[in-house]
Amino acid sequence: MNRFFTHPLSLKKGKGSLRSCEQFDMMKKKCNFCGHEEYLTNKVQYIYNRSDRFMIVNNVPCEQCTNCGERYYAVDVLKAIENDFDSIYSSKKEIKKEILIPVEEYAEIV
Repeated sequence: MNRFFTHPLSLKKGKGSLRSCEQFDMMKKKCNFCGHEEYLTNKVQYIYNRSDRFMIVNNVPCEQCTNCGERYYAVDVLKAIENDFDSIYSSKKEIKKEILIPVEEYAEIV
């Protein structure tokens, strides 16, 4: 298993902020966002999007700060999600479930 971790917002196609497992262990001392020192292994819902196309993935493993909830994902997990997204949108893989999601502009609802 690839032992690299990244913050989901820093991973973009062709770019990324990858950290080795040792660096992640050092990060465990303090969360990047709140400074808290405790993490737990969790499974969460992950929303992947690219070019106004979305995919929701349930039960994605991550390390999560117990104070603020900031999540850290293994690179191999994010790459698997990205590969699945590509397979679905290139019509190589059948979609298991599809849902309709309303989209609103905030200025129009306040």
